[in-house]
Amino acid sequence: MSFCAVGDRPGAFPLSPVTVACRLSSPTITLLIVLKPDARQTYARAAARIVGTIAGVALATLIAMTLRPGAIELAALVVLFAWLSYAFLYANYAVYAMCITGYVVFLLSFGGLPERTVVIARAVNTLIGGLLGVAVYLLGPRGSPISGEPAVSNQPGGGNTSAG
Repeated sequence: MSFCAVGDRPGAFPLSPVTVACRLSSPTITLLIVLKPDARQTYARAAARIVGTIAGVALATLIAMTLRPGAIELAALVVLFAWLSYAFLYANYAVYAMCITGYVVFLLSFGGLPERTVVIARAVNTLIGGLLGVAVYLLGPRGSPISGEPAVSNQPGGGNTSAG
């Protein structure tokens, strides 16, 4: 359902290694993208990625249902959303995620996958990856590189500032 829908084609083996790898790639990519050096940045990036992707899924669904695009319209939508992605890359990450989602949906639809399959896979995989990124910080041990907190204080005496 993700970037490679090998198992969704008639006659394809549904649990081939290629299918499994492709289905796991999108949550993995999202996980790697949202992880940042500290928890606050990771939470912000995960929220922007999830909200932007859901908005992109909604927009792509609305466009697909309204226009029922053929090959020429799909090609135009791919170019439009690719341009919008580059335009918002450094301006607003949530808007960028929305635009890149539209790009992915229409590009894969242009390649023959149904829009419905693509939007569901994109939303689910991004949600999984974003929540995994947040879980790394919530479940990571305190005082580890994962938590973003220093393991040992730089103050003499191990950081104990109490007088007694």
